[in-house]
Amino acid sequence: MKTLYVSDLDGTLLRSNETTSEYTNSIINYNNEDGVAHWLETELRLSV
Repeated sequence: MKTLYVSDLDGTLLRSNETTSEYTNSIINYNNEDGVAHWLETELRLSV
């Protein structure tokens, strides 16, 4: 069975300078390597 984690970016994973911490990145990467899927949601309009 697969696991899916859904996370909100705004004020949760995303810091005030619109970046994620090294700790957050390491946890997401660790879980991805272990087969855990992540879905990241935001209400912000991101400029590309």
